[in-house]
Amino acid sequence: MEKVYKGFAGWKQEDEKHAATHRLLTNEEYEGLQDTIRSLKNRLSASRQATQDAQEQARRDVSRVKSDANDKIQEWKDYAAAEQEKRQAAEALNVNLKRICKENANAKRGLRPKKSHSGYVARKSQQTVRVTYNGRKRQETPVWRTTIESPYNVILTEEQARAEISADIHEKGVLRFSGSYYTDWKMFKDMKSGLWCFDLETENEFLGVA
Repeated sequence: MEKVYKGFAGWKQEDEKHAATHRLLTNEEYEGLQDTIRSLKNRLSASRQATQDAQEQARRDVSRVKSDANDKIQEWKDYAAAEQEKRQAAEALNVNLKRICKENANAKRGLRPKKSHSGYVARKSQQTVRVTYNGRKRQETPVWRTTIESPYNVILTEEQARAEISADIHEKGVLRFSGSYYTDWKMFKDMKSGLWCFDLETENEFLGVA
């Protein structure tokens, strides 16, 4: 490679008076430079293509992840909907079973009308004393203790029967009494009737079942 400048008579090598403005290449040097340029262009093109491929793959991966996530979300939604349907069906079945059991209990005891009667029967009611202690001091409070027969079969656990009876008292108002009642009522199974019974203590006389 020669450093030259262009004079009146053509290209001349640079000297002390004339600085080079161009460089002359041999054919071999020129071809080598072209090879280098082509190589760099190819590498740049490959790099761009790799970048585009990576971006396209990233877009495909994101799209796939979104699609998988949406499928999973839909799968969980379908599962939740199916479970909700099962729960609703089970609740409806439970309601129907409890209704049938109550109607059967009413029919066996001759309670009319069997479909609308609450199923509760007051067996006995008497005035007694509730004893509590404040420290060592004994306190006696007059109360009415009423033994009530529920419509719930003894096949239920005490916890289940208590929950049903409590709901009937608080939400449906099946029992009538003035004043308040004590919540620690005792439950027991009447094996003769096959029904749960309980002793309810109230401040005032029990007024009956609704």
